[in-house]
Amino acid sequence: GEVEMWLTSVEKRMVDSLRQLARECITDYQARPREEWILMHASQLLIMASQIFWCQGSEEAMLGEEVEAKLAKQLENHVKILTQECGLVRKDLSALQRCQCVSLITIDVHNRDILESMIADGVVSKTEFAWQMRMRYYWVDGMGPIGDCRIEQVMAGF
Repeated sequence: GEVEMWLTSVEKRMVDSLRQLARECITDYQARPREEWILMHASQLLIMASQIFWCQGSEEAMLGEEVEAKLAKQLENHVKILTQECGLVRKDLSALQRCQCVSLITIDVHNRDILESMIADGVVSKTEFAWQMRMRYYWVDGMGPIGDCRIEQVMAGF
């Protein structure tokens, strides 16, 4: 009936709006200092975008020669990001902003631990199971009208 059609259109607009906000968050990540970026976007979008860029940096480190050194550099950069986030959470923030920072720090600590584990285990390729078993986030421009996030783990993706 009409109610179902209306609810379907509301759901479609909600998904479209979230995709647009996600796209803006990803674009903004590259244009602003991280501290400023964190305070401007919703927590779930921050985590998604941060995961996309962490995954991208980690996979780029596993390309070509000297993978161990490039992964170590990725880890070093990631620790710098964590240090910045820890500095931000100590500032005068609203309860919501503090919660956002804590959520992001939690995910980034996990990512740091993954990098440390991969380095210790000698992972040198993104095709190795030690990387494939991780949830990996990608922004795919060709998905939908403005792009969309794709999440993969081993052989599954959604």
